[in-house]
Amino acid sequence: MKRRPLPVVSRDADYSTMLDRVVRLIEDARRASSRSVNTIMTVTYWLIGRHIVEFELQGRPRAEYGQQLLVRMAADLTSRCGRGYSRQNLQQMRQFYQAYPSEQICQTVSGKSLAGRKSQTVSGKSQTVNVWVDRLAPRFPLPWSSYVRLIAVENEHARRFYETEALSSLPNLTGLAGCWTRAEGNREDRGPRRC
Repeated sequence: MKRRPLPVVSRDADYSTMLDRVVRLIEDARRASSRSVNTIMTVTYWLIGRHIVEFELQGRPRAEYGQQLLVRMAADLTSRCGRGYSRQNLQQMRQFYQAYPSEQICQTVSGKSLAGRKSQTVSGKSQTVNVWVDRLAPRFPLPWSSYVRLIAVENEHARRFYETEALSSLPNLTGLAGCWTRAEGNREDRGPRRC
């Protein structure tokens, strides 16, 4: 049985307009999915940092034990979950949680903190990362790479300033990287500098 050839669609103005709309849809969907994945990973990294800090605070001498913990965790996570969990990355996750502690992040609209409460579902089981993502995603609007740069800024006032600058420049975060680098190079407490 012979197939009939498909009709050739002319590239007139209507077709070009429709094609442009479809291309924009695809590009918007790709950007949205990338932002969603980045948000999920940022919340996950904050939660990992929380687990590390809470585990470390169980009465162990922190400095020596903390480094041993990160080395051991890095090896175990890398073997079980693949790349991305080096000692340095885990240290950044811990610093991320310390720079943005539960008391600051988990404030509800009513002003009550979720930090000290265990999250339970109706069935009594601990909530999954999906619930945490829903709760915490609005608290972390920047991509993970921005938070890595922010936690390197030791002065909390300066860090808040740069975070505000980054939030106001969300479509163009790359311009702030150089500004942060210049400010980080000067560790004296002179406050934030505008680019």
